[in-house]
Amino acid sequence: MKKLVLLFNLCLLPNLALLAQQSFFEKGNAAYKSNQFDSAQVFYQKVLNEDQQESVALHYNLGNTYFKQGNLGKA
Repeated sequence: MKKLVLLFNLCLLPNLALLAQQSFFEKGNAAYKSNQFDSAQVFYQKVLNEDQQESVALHYNLGNTYFKQGNLGKA
């Protein structure tokens, strides 16, 4: 029984981190759609820095937030 609980926890924890990452990404998308580019940038940076997750979509959206803020060097 203890092994089953341990196995369940080992399978659950990585999925919780993924849900948190998706949550920040989705919050960033919502902020971007509302023209709140500063907030979107913060959420996208949280995905990169805190969760250490990367994807093409994440970098693309982060680049767009920099572009919309007039920061062409980072875009």
